[in-house]
Amino acid sequence: MGKRLKEGWYKGCWCTFGGRIEQSETPAEAVMRELYEELGIKIVSPKLIDIIEDEFKQPLHFFLVRSWEGEITNKSEHSEIRWFSQDYLKDQPMVQIVRETIEKHLENLL
Repeated sequence: MGKRLKEGWYKGCWCTFGGRIEQSETPAEAVMRELYEELGIKIVSPKLIDIIEDEFKQPLHFFLVRSWEGEITNKSEHSEIRWFSQDYLKDQPMVQIVRETIEKHLENLL
């Protein structure tokens, strides 16, 4: 998870990584580009697990990433990045749509 910087959308909340799809990109290409930009990794075989509308009625594509190449490095818009246990995650400030999606799919992701 990445903790959003103090300014901007969802400031100070934990969130998954990603961003907007650029024109001519597929959702899978976008998540590969975004994770390279944000974490410096090349992801392998992202698996689409859900598509949910955000508060602006825009689709959010959630992918499961189980393998990647490179070392995870905080490259951009997060004040902190870290792994969480399922129990610890429950008490953290988080973007609500991300929390709901994780809870919805957690059993299938383990």
